[in-house]
Amino acid sequence: MTKEEYKEKLTWLKTAPKGWDVKPLRVVTREKSIKGSDGELLSVYLDRGVIRASDGSLGTHAPSEEMGNYQVIEPGDFILNNQQAWRGSVGVSFEHGIISPAYLVLKLSEELNWRYSNYLFRARPIVDQFMLASQGVGSIQRQIHAPSFKNVLTIVPPLETQKSIAAFLDERTKAIDELVAKKEKMIELLREKRSTVINDATTNVN
Repeated sequence: MTKEEYKEKLTWLKTAPKGWDVKPLRVVTREKSIKGSDGELLSVYLDRGVIRASDGSLGTHAPSEEMGNYQVIEPGDFILNNQQAWRGSVGVSFEHGIISPAYLVLKLSEELNWRYSNYLFRARPIVDQFMLASQGVGSIQRQIHAPSFKNVLTIVPPLETQKSIAAFLDERTKAIDELVAKKEKMIELLREKRSTVINDATTNVN
């Protein structure tokens, strides 16, 4: 998809409900960087947001950088992977911790609810804008271009509406996650049954 095609998709901003504001990131966030080495090591995963590094696919691992350069993360901080934000590797943290200095950390304004923001910034229309605000060579690594990034447009409903949206999404995504877990368990059982059938058929010699 070209940048022109991405720009076409931003027309959704023109249809924001009455009473909902459309504001650039520079208005509703501010960059922060507090150094520290104490706390749970956090990371940002595509499709999972901000999680403990020990809960990620790599398991518990030692930081590669000097710990003194790590950044302190507080609940409500918006964190982006500088080179993967265009793919949706972003999220809002719900706990204290530390994170690599390679990440971009932003403090949310009081206009934004944390849970709503965690859904908003990972939504496709916003991630499409991160793509427009990123520069790089190739299709995997694209560095955030700060001047463009600050102009990414966000939807800011009234706070009570944000809370209602977040509560609705919490409930719906939980139900979907539970359904996915059941399906995955069923698939695993079917795989075990398949393996048993193959083993029985190939090793039971009468």
